[in-house]
Amino acid sequence: MFAIIVFLSGKISNLLSSFANLPYLEDIVLSAALFELLFLTFNILLLYIEIILDGKRLSIFKAFDLEILLTDYIIAVTLSISLCLISFSSGKLGTVLIFVILVILSYTFYLFKRLEFKNAIIKKLLIISEDLIKYGDLKTKCDYFLINLKEIIPYDIAAIYFFDYKNDDFAIPISFYLPIELPLNELDLNIKNGNTIKRILDKKIYISKNTKRDKNISIVGELQNWCESAVFVPIVVEDEVKGLIFLAGRISMSNLLLQDIEDPLNILSKQMALAISNYRYFLDIKKEAEIDPLTGLYNRKVLDKEIDNLIKQNVNFSIVIFDLDDFKKVNDTYGHLAGDQVLKEFANVIKKVIRKTDIACRFGGEEILIILKGLSKEQAYIIAERIREKFEESNIIINGNSINVTVSGGIASYPEDANNIKELLNKADAALYIEGKSKGKNKIAIC
Repeated sequence: MFAIIVFLSGKISNLLSSFANLPYLEDIVLSAALFELLFLTFNILLLYIEIILDGKRLSIFKAFDLEILLTDYIIAVTLSISLCLISFSSGKLGTVLIFVILVILSYTFYLFKRLEFKNAIIKKLLIISEDLIKYGDLKTKCDYFLINLKEIIPYDIAAIYFFDYKNDDFAIPISFYLPIELPLNELDLNIKNGNTIKRILDKKIYISKNTKRDKNISIVGELQNWCESAVFVPIVVEDEVKGLIFLAGRISMSNLLLQDIEDPLNILSKQMALAISNYRYFLDIKKEAEIDPLTGLYNRKVLDKEIDNLIKQNVNFSIVIFDLDDFKKVNDTYGHLAGDQVLKEFANVIKKVIRKTDIACRFGGEEILIILKGLSKEQAYIIAERIREKFEESNIIINGNSINVTVSGGIASYPEDANNIKELLNKADAALYIEGKSKGKNKIAIC
């Protein structure tokens, strides 16, 4: 394409200058100026045609395009006069030689810019690798991962999911970057149905440069207004898809996707897979001493330690205290074994809904507390309400009878509502009983 542009620019500039009938020197200068102008014009038109064919609206060029245009233009300015001079003095052979030199130099500069771009990406990958090693908590690793990734890929929306395809129905992101006007549930990932999960389970990076026309994925709701292009990077652990890095954006990201970014994304996927493997190994070690034997959730010791660590690190988080409604009536009517079964069922619902990095603990008796790292009260409410709805829909069979049990919850956040463990628990507990239990039960209340 470069050769065609040079040929057309040269031919047209010679044709136009021939009509001017200028003296020798002025004719050379005019030919050179026309060549440069036509050369730059053809390059700009070519880039716009590429954008239109790719289904994107017209926009300003990305920095990489401008650098390539500037490089080509400098070459054209430097050599176009030489091309004209040699054409007049040496004929066609000299013209061909300069033409070949022009092509080689331009391609050399192009390769240099590509290498410069890849070198910048490698430096960012090293920073991401350092942070994955440096930070122990998986949620923190994911947060820094997305922060550093934005310097490589200028996304508008990003999310990291971990899920169990065999057991989960949907996934909520562990870490995410979302415009303030979009609610968290816009990032729900349907694990069981839809085209998107099929693409993810292929274990290959999928890049959609036009999400609205792409039939292989499904982005719905308000989210689609922010996603002109999207990248789906499966996280594969032991040959099974265990998570996803999702990136989406508008023009700035769409332009970047015109370049070769699959290799860096593959590296990032493998790094995150290693982080998950290490985290799972760490959890396996902790489980024996810290798990409540009835519910399979963490015990009170873990709860106190986790909240204390988060407060010391000044990490924003929310807690939800759940209490089963009329649980005493279940025990009195069906017996304590039936009550244990109801608790197990509720714990199973919680484990399916919460994120893999959230902490669910048996708080005492029929109370269960969840620590939702990095979520505001409004975002925590979305998850808590989903748990309440799922449990209400559960079909619990006791001695051949189907019974319906509901749950109420209270939410409080650090540091918005409290700056210590005791005060935070009291605020959530007050919301549970004053706004939840006393006002009809089967509801979630925010402090």
